[in-house]
Amino acid sequence: MSNLEFVYKYFNSLDVKELYDIYLLRTNVFVVEQKCAYPEVDEIDLKCGHLMLRNANGKLVAYARLIPEQQQTVRIGRVVVDPDERKNGYGRKLMLQALETSKQEFSSSKTFVLSSQEYAQPLYRSVGFKKCSDAYLEDGIPHVEMRLEL
Repeated sequence: MSNLEFVYKYFNSLDVKELYDIYLLRTNVFVVEQKCAYPEVDEIDLKCGHLMLRNANGKLVAYARLIPEQQQTVRIGRVVVDPDERKNGYGRKLMLQALETSKQEFSSSKTFVLSSQEYAQPLYRSVGFKKCSDAYLEDGIPHVEMRLEL
């Protein structure tokens, strides 16, 4: 797991290959693997930060977007790890970096929120998030809201 590189950019700074890699990874997991036929690309992509984790070969292995919301709150969304790269600790590394990057980019951030698929809660709990809602269905998949207060 050495030689990993985090890259953080806004939409207008992404090059064509980065954008392609992001959309390919998200579509392969959120649309194909999870069988959710809905548009993966949305207007949020235009105004959020994109956090990418690449391995030594330059392959995009994990991704999240950082979305400033109301005062002092950042939403972490579209958290995804390449299916071939799971069980390598990339999800936890990504989340720790997402928190650190959010603190740097949005210095007044005190609250972090996300919508977790139920099975992924242990990952988010491992970096300090706590469940703050009952389960609900999003695109037929059980989710819960989670929050981390600094």
